[in-house]
Amino acid sequence: MKKILLVSLIVLLVVAGTAGTAGYYFYKRVVAGVPSVDFLRHYVPFTTSHIYDRNGQRIGSFYKERREYVPLGKIPPMVVHSVLAVEDVHFYHHGALAYGSIIRAAISDALAGYLREGASTITQQLARNIFLTHRKTSIR
Repeated sequence: MKKILLVSLIVLLVVAGTAGTAGYYFYKRVVAGVPSVDFLRHYVPFTTSHIYDRNGQRIGSFYKERREYVPLGKIPPMVVHSVLAVEDVHFYHHGALAYGSIIRAAISDALAGYLREGASTITQQLARNIFLTHRKTSIR
């Protein structure tokens, strides 16, 4: 009985040590590199620059990404519901991360042997667009 208890304790310590090491690596690699909240307060996405003549007529536009800011209140509710139905049907229920989808995608990717599936919510897509690239990585 003592031998089983000792082996169980050793296994528990090894698992805890491995989890702690993985957690530390994850923190150093991912979390520590996340910009501060102040960065988000002052974030300004690329928008379209319009060129007007002296009569106020638009004669051209320049843009890296063609964006026009539209306040949420001016977007018809049907458009909001349509986007959520296609992109993130559980948007109001998962609290930014869909853990079940992340686990499913990780298992699917592991079985496939390559990164073939994503599990991103709209919140994760926004974070990727602001902070990261579209390149798929296992750590992300």
